[in-house]
Amino acid sequence: MNPKYFAPPTNQITHKNIKTHEIKQIKRYDEEELEICKKILKIPTYFLFFSPIRKFNFLNISEKYILVYREELVPFSDFFEKCAEKERISRIFTSYGHLIRACQILNQYGIVYENYDKIGFNRQNQPILFDFERNRAKMQYLPIEAHVLAFLEKNDVLSLSKSNIEEICGTFLKMYPFNHKRPSQRECVNMFVHLINKPKQVIMDEIGKYKNTWNNYGISYVFLEMLSYMSNEMPSFFVNVLFECVSVDFNRRGPSDKILQKLEMREEV
Repeated sequence: MNPKYFAPPTNQITHKNIKTHEIKQIKRYDEEELEICKKILKIPTYFLFFSPIRKFNFLNISEKYILVYREELVPFSDFFEKCAEKERISRIFTSYGHLIRACQILNQYGIVYENYDKIGFNRQNQPILFDFERNRAKMQYLPIEAHVLAFLEKNDVLSLSKSNIEEICGTFLKMYPFNHKRPSQRECVNMFVHLINKPKQVIMDEIGKYKNTWNNYGISYVFLEMLSYMSNEMPSFFVNVLFECVSVDFNRRGPSDKILQKLEMREEV
């Protein structure tokens, strides 16, 4: 492992060693988010990757909103804009590797992050995932098979017809912004033909096999979005890794451990 790009072993690090500054925030009460935060708080060294809600109070005016206490973080885009030009590429590469490690941990606990544009940097300049609220309004950060699941849930159907799949694929491709190995609508439909008229549970089980690539997909999508606005030219191998992670074809996406192996094999950015 190249220490230039990856954090040192964390077995000697404790939460007490990490200095944080808390801020207060009012947000909507979401029981599912709080349950996810409870899971994360049980993860050893969670604080190196995540900033879950650790404490909250209901507001007197309503039980629909809570006052939460969370770590103060620097917004994702602000952090890279303020980086010196010479170190920006290295920072991007390092941050991506750190977040893929975070994805690996989330996958182990069966958690899909969803709010991939909600990334902040702590005082140690580490990228942190901090918003675990379920958010179906940001479907662009989820891969095509997640859109199939969302269709099943939204329309409360027991199976999928070919026209359903054509509709899902057409809608997805309209919002998919990348041209790298972009499939046609027919190719997308062919990925799901074997699920036509299958029971809902069979479809959900089949699609569930690829959930371990969804966090990688969302994080890589955000990085590609950011790079499109930057003048810095990133190494081609890194861009190829990002595009592999956002492949429409789930069979072409690698899990987190494979992505990390590719990053670790590179000695220079």
